[in-house]
Amino acid sequence: MRTLSNVFLPTLQEILTGFIALLVACCLLAVAEAGDKKIYSSDTAGVSQAGNAHGTGDDARLSEEAYGFAEQLTRAYKEGDIDAYISFYSKSAMENGMSYAQIREHYIGLFKSGAYGCSISNVTILQESDGIKLTGILAVSGPDGIHKGIVSMTLMRENGDLKIISVRRSEEGKTMPALMRAMETARASGTVETEQPSADMAMLDKPAETEQTRLIQAMQAAERSGAVEMEQPAKKTMTVPQFLSSERKNRLELSGTYEYLHPHGDFGDWKNITATLYRKEKPDLTWFVQLGAHSRKEGEGMLAAAGAYKDWTKSLFTYTALSAGTNSEYLPQFRADHDFNLRIGPEKNFVWVVGGTYIQYFDIHRDYILSTGLSAYLGKWVAEYRVFRNISDPGSQVSYSQSFGLSYGEDGRQWTNGKFSFGRQAYLATAIETPESVNNNSVLATLGHRRWMGKDYGVFGELSYFKLSHSYQKYGTTIGVFKEF
Repeated sequence: MRTLSNVFLPTLQEILTGFIALLVACCLLAVAEAGDKKIYSSDTAGVSQAGNAHGTGDDARLSEEAYGFAEQLTRAYKEGDIDAYISFYSKSAMENGMSYAQIREHYIGLFKSGAYGCSISNVTILQESDGIKLTGILAVSGPDGIHKGIVSMTLMRENGDLKIISVRRSEEGKTMPALMRAMETARASGTVETEQPSADMAMLDKPAETEQTRLIQAMQAAERSGAVEMEQPAKKTMTVPQFLSSERKNRLELSGTYEYLHPHGDFGDWKNITATLYRKEKPDLTWFVQLGAHSRKEGEGMLAAAGAYKDWTKSLFTYTALSAGTNSEYLPQFRADHDFNLRIGPEKNFVWVVGGTYIQYFDIHRDYILSTGLSAYLGKWVAEYRVFRNISDPGSQVSYSQSFGLSYGEDGRQWTNGKFSFGRQAYLATAIETPESVNNNSVLATLGHRRWMGKDYGVFGELSYFKLSHSYQKYGTTIGVFKEF
């Protein structure tokens, strides 16, 4: 005789198979898109198309037009004509985090003070669906000597004319060898056939600013990597939800979090306020909605989430959550989480979980996370273990992490829990046009406590520490209150 749990198990297998197939399809799509890209050298007499010995006439014209654009931009810069210079920018352009108005004010100040010239060598042009990418090695001469780095520009057509929509610069260091290696590999394969001539350009930046840009990207990529769960809806820490008491259907939670980052001068403080409402709709269904306001040095943002815990049988329950953030550098554009939880053992006090997560960001990054783990409910003690496998695109960078948790308590009195996570954070650094693979160690430790002050209200808090090797450290504290009704 087939039980209800046996009926659900094939469905679980089918869903997992579909999820893996989706990952494979996305990887194949990324490979197909990469094959459509075209790379050009600055030698307009011999522009080559990726994968072929010689390019087409259209390729040569595109290369000539892009370098003509650079020459005109240089001329306007040397003449100190701010109106002529800023006319090469789109009104929606961004340059190292500056808006169009800020870019204009930046160059007005440079022209008034008598800016120094600079040049770009080893130039490549990459034709992509979102624009023309121009990348090269930047040399800036100033009163304190010559500084080298990498510049990447994205050009798009507006009313038939090329316009700058984004400019990124990074300081010489880790990224320089990566660019040089990519250049040499391209030349060896025939993709780029000649040494690139220099072009005078007007790209100035302070070393401290470029270093800050590099660190900010490392922080953003760390949050994307999935090695440590961040910004998860409802901040779920227990495999099984802490259901409300039978006589109360709602719980409202309000909390505030403050996080101090080191190096503090680069990242500053992170702050957020979160409100979450849980409702026990039926004995086997609890849903929640959540809204969070975030403030960081990079700007402010909002994150909204909704989800549910659902019991399907005595052996199977699920957790599902969807969330979306406002346009920012650190919040997801869309995130979906789903866990299958299977109660096993004679007393059903062990829970095996299999989960999947998809995260889409406002830039080109996507994350696909698979996880599995086991929890043991032993009286007032709960022990948890979970392992995560994250694929970060672009680049299909794979990383693994593990999480251990231990909790003690009971609903209506108190819960004390500790968590320790560690693993690798792999991603493709895309602040420059020639991406670099990064794979760093990470550690997260948290200690939380929730206490009922009365039969239907209480307080909770958490201390946390996070470290990403070669990047930053973070110290956090959360304080909150809750009310059941």
